[in-house]
Amino acid sequence: MNVLVIVAIRTRRRLQSMSNILLAFLAGTDLLVGIVTQPLFTTAQIFLMTRSFTAYCNLYNPVALSINVSNLTSVFHLTIISIDRYVAMKYALRYESIVTKSRVTVAVVCSWCTVLAYVVYAYVVSGKPSFLALSLIVAGNLLVIIYCHISVYLVSRRHRLQIITEHISQEAVAKFLEQKKAWKTTAIIIGVVCLSFSPGLVNNLSRVFISGGIFVNKIHFLFIPIFFTCIMSNALLNPIIYCWRIRYFRKALRELLTGKNNSDEDT
Repeated sequence: MNVLVIVAIRTRRRLQSMSNILLAFLAGTDLLVGIVTQPLFTTAQIFLMTRSFTAYCNLYNPVALSINVSNLTSVFHLTIISIDRYVAMKYALRYESIVTKSRVTVAVVCSWCTVLAYVVYAYVVSGKPSFLALSLIVAGNLLVIIYCHISVYLVSRRHRLQIITEHISQEAVAKFLEQKKAWKTTAIIIGVVCLSFSPGLVNNLSRVFISGGIFVNKIHFLFIPIFFTCIMSNALLNPIIYCWRIRYFRKALRELLTGKNNSDEDT
């Protein structure tokens, strides 16, 4: 499904807006979850159930590393998408001059460099993942996301009041409604991400602030598969949300699946 999303954006000119390009980057991180993280996780769980503990222990760190990388990159991409929605709603007239391909590229590259820096520190320098650093990075991004969405909500409400009380052109109204729907789609995606990340975030914080013990470690070990499964569920849910909320996505994916190739004017 994520491959279809990427191909649809790549081949349909109608879908090649900056917002959709950012969704394609997010789909790329979700694709990595499907082809790397999920198979590693499944293999590790099979080793655990068959009591092949040595093989399980050998796979645990690669699985944890893969999940941490996919988590962080997804959170950074969602932060960039939230900032994009914020600029689109608050600075609609200057959006195209502010959000450019070069700036989006720099933002995406910086996010990957930050993730790489964490990986080098956690798995090369210190030799173990830093749950505090991971939680702080995620929490910082979530604060930016929350700020952007609260601001967008306030701007949306103000624009809605202007439409009711003032004579606004139909073109401006249509553009506002389109941007509002895109914002709602982003809000749904982020809401689902927060729900799926919350068990793992609570687990990480508990390991930082609650002293370890046999009972605490056993509980953590028992719930690891649930935490990981919740986190990886985003890789499947995100493309479903795109198709549910965005009509052009539904149409483009339908054409790809049926082998049709309509003109870009229709797509």
